[in-house]
Amino acid sequence: MPYDIKVKEVPPQDVLCIAVPTTLATIGATIGECYAEIMRYMGERGYQMAGPPYSSYPDGIDEERETTVECCMPVQPGAEPQGRIELRRVTAGPAVWTVHRGPYDQIGPAYAALFGWMEEHGHQAAGPAREIYLNDPGETAPEDLETEIDWPIR
Repeated sequence: MPYDIKVKEVPPQDVLCIAVPTTLATIGATIGECYAEIMRYMGERGYQMAGPPYSSYPDGIDEERETTVECCMPVQPGAEPQGRIELRRVTAGPAVWTVHRGPYDQIGPAYAALFGWMEEHGHQAAGPAREIYLNDPGETAPEDLETEIDWPIR
């Protein structure tokens, strides 16, 4: 799949986030459980979503070992953390991005395209990429899933 690579300025954003260890075998269930917990908490507190949910992998993804996944939900200002749900502030800055269409387990070429673009244009990653989920996997066929990948650059 050819990827249309673009650069954008990401605005600052508050997010509620759960960071947990996972493996490739359990990643789908782990992410689903984390988002369910964040959504329950937001509903109890009356917090409003301020954008689609996203995940990031600060240690990368490795088939051989456990890794950390950060499940984040953008929220309106004023949200508070509770328990393992942290409140974080995404800092503003440039990011290279593209949209992957298809199953999550076939997203690797999108990352390769972004990484290649960074190398070709003299940029480096300024943090982990964010997989922004543009539609709901519970309501969308795997081949129709859309995932925007934003990768902060410097």
